[in-house]
Amino acid sequence: MSTTCLEHRVFEKRTRIRRASIEDYWRSDVGILRRIDSLAQFFAYKVVNNAFKIIGDAHGALWLRWRDMGDAWVCEQCRRYSRGGRNGYYYKTWFMPPMPVHAGCRCQWEIIFTEPKFLRQMRLTETW
Repeated sequence: MSTTCLEHRVFEKRTRIRRASIEDYWRSDVGILRRIDSLAQFFAYKVVNNAFKIIGDAHGALWLRWRDMGDAWVCEQCRRYSRGGRNGYYYKTWFMPPMPVHAGCRCQWEIIFTEPKFLRQMRLTETW
């Protein structure tokens, strides 16, 4: 038996053991509680961010800004949304991506009550 064949069998065995332990973990009490906690956190965050949209609209805010954490752990999808719209600014009637985007998302809406900086600069240079 060649060494590559033996290495492959050892790798397959380790992979099967890992899969079994992962499946058992998520079925255990600790795994179930972790999933419940993750779901509760996700839905609470969703309620808070949708409340920002409602509060901003009720108090006359015309713009919302997608804010990510700006660190190395920001995923590509969140980074893309923070640059979407008009450089992260979304007018209240525009399509806004749902927030949170994924479990563990740390992005948040920022309510903008004044005219955004990019809009002031555009008015100074030309109309859009």
